[in-house]
Amino acid sequence: MNAKKSKPQRISLRQNNRCTKLYEKDGNVYLTVDKGEDKYCFRYIGVTKIYKNLITGQVEIELTYNDFGKTRQMNFPRSILTRQKIITVLPEHGIDVYEENSKAVLEWLLYTEETAPIEFYHTHLGWHKVNQNLVYLHNECISIEGLQSRYRGITDLGPKGSLEEYKNLLNEEVLGNLQLELACCIGLSAILVSYLKDYISNHLYTFHFYGDSSTGKSLAASCALSAYAKPTKAPDGLMHTYLDTNNGIFATLKNKHGICFCLDESSSRQRSDHTSLLYNVSEGRTKTRSTVEGDPREVQSFSGILTSTGENPLLERSSQANGLRVRVIELTFDQWTSSPENAMKIREGVSLNWGITAPILARYILEIGKEEVMQRFNDAKRIVMDKFIKSDKFLDRISDILAIVYLTSVLSKEAFDVQFNSDGVIGLLVESEMAKLDDRDLGQKFYECLLDYVVSHRSNIYVWEKDTHYAKLHPNLQQIVIPNLVDGRVDTVKGVPQSFAVRPSVIDEVVRKNNFASSRVVVKALDDKGYLTLEEYEGGVKNSVKRCLYKNALSSTRVYELPIQSDEMEKVQQFISTNEVIEKERQVKPKTGTVRKKRKGSILDSFFNEDIEGEE
Repeated sequence: MNAKKSKPQRISLRQNNRCTKLYEKDGNVYLTVDKGEDKYCFRYIGVTKIYKNLITGQVEIELTYNDFGKTRQMNFPRSILTRQKIITVLPEHGIDVYEENSKAVLEWLLYTEETAPIEFYHTHLGWHKVNQNLVYLHNECISIEGLQSRYRGITDLGPKGSLEEYKNLLNEEVLGNLQLELACCIGLSAILVSYLKDYISNHLYTFHFYGDSSTGKSLAASCALSAYAKPTKAPDGLMHTYLDTNNGIFATLKNKHGICFCLDESSSRQRSDHTSLLYNVSEGRTKTRSTVEGDPREVQSFSGILTSTGENPLLERSSQANGLRVRVIELTFDQWTSSPENAMKIREGVSLNWGITAPILARYILEIGKEEVMQRFNDAKRIVMDKFIKSDKFLDRISDILAIVYLTSVLSKEAFDVQFNSDGVIGLLVESEMAKLDDRDLGQKFYECLLDYVVSHRSNIYVWEKDTHYAKLHPNLQQIVIPNLVDGRVDTVKGVPQSFAVRPSVIDEVVRKNNFASSRVVVKALDDKGYLTLEEYEGGVKNSVKRCLYKNALSSTRVYELPIQSDEMEKVQQFISTNEVIEKERQVKPKTGTVRKKRKGSILDSFFNEDIEGEE
């Protein structure tokens, strides 16, 4: 007796209280029936892999299907596993599903999903928490617990090349050049900025490299980026430009904590004020917006380092607010590279080796732990602050990022054995910041701008020789006064300038022209420095006074009065001297114009008190 031919393995599923039997054979799926020949249902399709987002928990499925004899694979969100969606979405990809067989297709997909392997992926980068454990997400997941995940996104993280080749590049072409060492340490410091973001003043710091063309600014930025990913302007690189929109820039930054980015060529934004962009970037989050229904949208965050390049200082086109000056660190050097050959070798080296050292440093930081990192950060901050000969109220905040760069150089030696000159690197930063201490003095900075306005508006400023009653004009300054054009006055004693006073409208004008935050802020800064003459009244003290702005003024005007500092005396003295010359010339200048000749015995004789000279 002949043995029966065995049938392929059948799979029983129970759905909607009905038992069905489906099985796969020769690239098709069949339904087993109780009587008669098994029924063909559809060309093969099945879930062969499940992908789960490590951070968001979103699930995708990989479908493998028979596309008219060819095996293909495609990923879909798991939400597709409904009858309506598989009928709507899958047929356009060549998948054999329609209304009559959709129920069987769905049953089969749900069954094959049960045995499909799960793989994790991530679209976020940098430091994140997974199950309350801190991990660093790069091309792979770096964690103490051994979590496995692969990056899925447009940025090419590599790694490309080898650690040995990259270290050779640093040892031969970077070490010994403090500017390039600084650039590399700035780039790597993004890891520590994000790691310590809850303990420092900002979530993201901007380092702006500026100077003439062909000084190596962009190449220095490439060195900073090369620790993480492709350091180019390619779509899959970390270098972007200021031609990108602000929304595009934030889309690039969001959900990345501990990555260095670059915006190249700030000069490409002609006549643009960078204030809003810089403040928003330093906050480390996107703007709060609402949905159509009025509910708040999810705010995306980011942290790390943003490098920037340009031919001019970035703050030159930004608000004079001191808040920016502790968020943006500007660096300029005559040359970043030591020679054209040095530049060429670095450019070639970073194009062949990138995405290597940042994961190594992140793993090392995880291994030594938060407690030790915090202790070493505090020690580094004390070292940095001790290097400042003088300080201001912002030193504590600016020392945060300087200490992080210093500590990064130290930890890099331990993590992958590249001997950065830590003292030399921090010396460059301290020297640069020392030169900016006066620039961060808002009161002094506004005072200088205000005085520049006064000396450049001669026709609007009245010069008054001061006596006890403010009643005597300087003998050489018989100025012609147009009351509504007088903006202020300069007081002198024996010709020596002593003080000047201006209307509040002048304060507003100088604030607007020089991009200061507001009149209220700068007046407070002047008051804090003791520059304003105070006036007592019953309720307290005012920082403005009442003065007559010119001789025989009908009433006094409320003005801000400030002393003339000794180092500004020459500038104001020159202003007064120039006014004296103008007035003298005005007094001796002959009258010109077309003049009628006097007629003897004319009725006009009585109107002429002196001879009138005609043009020469």
